[in-house]
Amino acid sequence: MKLTWDEDDIQRTDTWDVPMRYFFRYELEHVVCRSRFTLSHIYGDYEEHELSNESKDFIVVCERR
Repeated sequence: MKLTWDEDDIQRTDTWDVPMRYFFRYELEHVVCRSRFTLSHIYGDYEEHELSNESKDFIVVCERR
């Protein structure tokens, strides 16, 4: 897992190993709501298309509160 964010005009990155796991959309929305982040958008691929039943990827964009 890799997390990248901007903080004080510096791009920071943190990585860690976790067992592979499938997340469902509403599960992620629930987890984000209880974190220090706000959900900005969910995309269905890396080209920022809307999430749909045909989406192969799942991109979650959050902002720190």
